[in-house]
Amino acid sequence: MSYNNKNNRRYKNLLDEIDINNMENNNNNNNNSNNEQQRSNIDNLPRRSSFVRKYPYADGYSRSSQPPQQQFLQVPSHIVDYSLSPSLGRNSIYDSYHRRRHRPSISHMDLFHQADDLSDYEEEDDPAALHHHEYELPRLKAQQQEQQQQQSVSILEDFIDNDIGCLVTKTALIIPFQYSNHQSPTTYWLQGLLDRRLIAKDGKSSVAVWQMQTVLPRELEELSRQFKNIIGVNQKDIDAKSTWRCRRLQMTEKAQAMVFPQPKLWTVEEGEGQQPKNIYKQVKFESVNLIVYPLGVGILVFNIDWMPEVGHVHEDASSHHSNMGPSKTFPLEEFRTWLYVSKFRHKVRKVANGWSFKELVVDTTQQQTQQQPGQHQHTGDINVNQQGEKQSQQQQQAQQVPSSMKSQEVIEESHLESIGRKMVKSIYKDKTVSLNTIANWLLLVASEDPNNLIPKVGTGGHAHHHTTVILDRQPSYLTLQTYLFHLRRALGQKNRPPLNEMNDDQNGMLDRILVPRLNRYIGISREGIACISWSVENQHESSVLNWHSKFQGVYLVLALHAHAERAVLEELSTMASLQAESMRLEFERTTLDELTNSRGLAKLVARFTISMSSDDCGGQSEFSEFFLAMRRVFGIPSQRKELREELEDTLALLENDYLEERRRVKFEEQRDERADRDRAKIQRYKKENAKYRYELLVSAFSAFTIPAVLLSSIYGMNLEDLPILPFYAIILIMIVVSLILLSVFMLVKRGIDRNAINEDV
Repeated sequence: MSYNNKNNRRYKNLLDEIDINNMENNNNNNNNSNNEQQRSNIDNLPRRSSFVRKYPYADGYSRSSQPPQQQFLQVPSHIVDYSLSPSLGRNSIYDSYHRRRHRPSISHMDLFHQADDLSDYEEEDDPAALHHHEYELPRLKAQQQEQQQQQSVSILEDFIDNDIGCLVTKTALIIPFQYSNHQSPTTYWLQGLLDRRLIAKDGKSSVAVWQMQTVLPRELEELSRQFKNIIGVNQKDIDAKSTWRCRRLQMTEKAQAMVFPQPKLWTVEEGEGQQPKNIYKQVKFESVNLIVYPLGVGILVFNIDWMPEVGHVHEDASSHHSNMGPSKTFPLEEFRTWLYVSKFRHKVRKVANGWSFKELVVDTTQQQTQQQPGQHQHTGDINVNQQGEKQSQQQQQAQQVPSSMKSQEVIEESHLESIGRKMVKSIYKDKTVSLNTIANWLLLVASEDPNNLIPKVGTGGHAHHHTTVILDRQPSYLTLQTYLFHLRRALGQKNRPPLNEMNDDQNGMLDRILVPRLNRYIGISREGIACISWSVENQHESSVLNWHSKFQGVYLVLALHAHAERAVLEELSTMASLQAESMRLEFERTTLDELTNSRGLAKLVARFTISMSSDDCGGQSEFSEFFLAMRRVFGIPSQRKELREELEDTLALLENDYLEERRRVKFEEQRDERADRDRAKIQRYKKENAKYRYELLVSAFSAFTIPAVLLSSIYGMNLEDLPILPFYAIILIMIVVSLILLSVFMLVKRGIDRNAINEDV
C-alpha cells in the first residue's frame, strides 16, 4: 500500500471534521479562507503564542481518552504533493526545507529568528552563476514548491502544545577529558587534587576543594557484585594497584559555596526592532563530581537545577526584577533554549556568553519605588541624596584608612590569589567565563598556579548532558516526539525535524527511545540523554516528582560508566593506531621494543575487557535495558569487537616477527658468547707460551753463567797474594751489574710477549 493511502486511512476521522474539498483547485486566496474555516472547526486544540516561530509540524492531540499513538497527525496525502520535489519521499517530507545560513541568536520574543533566504546548495554554488538563465527556472520552481509546502503545513501549525510547563528540570553536564597517559601514576594526580585548598575570606582558615565521594544512590546495591566493583561502589584507599578502578571525588560544600554562590548562564536576546541585550538564567549547582578512570581518562560532572527557589525566569542584565517573584512552572520551550545554550564549552558570539557567579544584591529603595508607583519621583530624589551622602562618607573614610583595613586587604589578597584572576572576576565582578575555563580551574592540583590555567579538558566544543524533565500535564504524541528529539540532542532551533517514528531501528539508528512506563519516555543519543515524564490519573504526585532523583542517580551512574568505556576505548584505539607503524615492510627490520609495545597494548585491551567493561550491569530490567541501550548508541560493543579483531590480526602478523626477532637476537647472543670464549682461550694460550719462552731463556743463561762463576771462585781461593779492593766500590759495582742484567731480562721478556701476541695460533 502506498504512503498516501496510509495517511488517508490514519486520519480519516480527523478529515471527516475538516472540510477540505477543493484545496488543490482553488487559488491562494481561497486556500487562506478555507484554512481559517478549518481551524475554527477544531476544538480543544491550544493556539500557538505570537512569539513562537512557525514550525513545520502539527500537534493533533485532541485531549481525548485515546492513546497518544492514535492521535499522531501528519500532513494528509492530498494536501502535500510528494511529487513536487524529488527529495520528498516517504521518509523525507521535511528534507526540502532550506537550511539556515547563520548561527541563530536567542530571543525572548522570537527565539532563534533567522533568515531563510539561502539554502546549502545556494551557499556552495557561485552566486553570480545563479542569475544565469540555466539556473533561473530551477530557482523559481523551488520557490514555488516551498510556497506550496508552507501553505499545506500552515493548516497544522496551530496544533503544537507550546504552553506546557516544567515542574522539575535537572541536568548533568558531562565533560570527558584526558589528564595523563597510561604510564604516569594516577595516585599522584588524585592526591594532588585532594591536597588542594582555598584560603577563606578571614585569611585564617583554608577550605579543601575536593573530597572522596562516599554517598552513592542506594539503587546501586541492586546491581551485580562485579559491576559494583567496576564502578567503584566499594572504594578502598588509593594505591598504585587501584588505577584500573573507578575513583569518585566530590567538591566540598564550603568550596562550592565560595566559588559558585549564584551561577548564572548568559546569552543574547534579539527582538524585532530592538537592540540586542544580555540576559541570564539563574540556576543552582547541586554538586560537582569528578570520576577518574584507567588510562588517564576522567569525567567532570556539573549537576544543575534549572528551577531554584529564587526564581525560574531569565532576567535582563540591566536590572534585577525582584518584583516578579518565583514562577511556579518553567516553559518547556524556554528550557529547550537554555539547554542548547548550556552545552557550549566555549563562548559563542550571540549565542553563549558564558557563566558568572556573583551574588545578586537587591536594593530595598528600588523595590519600594516599584511597589509604590505614585511616589516614584519623590523616592528617586531621596535615593539621589542618599547616594550623594554615601559617596561623601566613602571619600572621608578613604582618606583615613586604619591599620586594620590594611591587614584586611592583605587577607583578601591572599584569598583572591588562592582562587585566581579569572575566577575572581567571575565571582566578585560578574565577568563571564566559559565552561572550559571552569573545568580547567577545577582540575588544578595543589602545586599548580591558579592564575596560569593548564588546558586539561581539551578543546571540545560541546558538553554531553543527562537531563530529566517533569511536565505539568500530558503532551500530545507529536509534541512529545518533537521535544524528546530536541532535548536529547540539545537542539534549540525549531527547524530541526524529529525522527519519523518513536520506535527507531536499533541496528541503523544512533538514537534510542525507551518507554519504561506509560508516562515516562527516555531518549538516548550521543549528544545526551533526556527523560520526559508527567503525572497520570490514579498516581500519587510524589512518585512522579521523586522520579528525577532516581534518574539523576542510578541512571546517571550507568550513563557515566558508558561514557567512560567509550573514552577508554578511544584511548586504546589511539594507542593502536600509533602502534600500527610497527608493521613495517620486509626490507625494514622491526625492533624488539616496538613488538613488545604491541604485545603490551594487547594486554591492556584484555585487562580493560576483564576489569572495566561489562555487557550487563545486573539489577532491575529497566537498569539493564538502559545500560545496554547506552552502550549500543555509543557503539561500545562494536568498537571493542573491532579493536580486538584488529589486534588479533595485527598480533598474528607481529607474533611471527616477534619470534623471528627473538630467535635472531638469541643466536647473536650465543655467537658473541662463543667468540668471547675463543678469544679468552687464545689469550690464555699466548700468555702461557710467552711464560715458557722466558723461563727457557733464564734457564739457559743460568746454565752458562753458574759454572763459570763457580770455577772462578774455586780457583780464586788458591791464590796466595790477594789484591786488596775497597769494600764499598765492590758493592756498588755488583749492584750496577745486577741492574743491568735485570733490565736485559725484562726487555727480553717483553719482546717474547709481543711476539707471542702477534703470533698466529
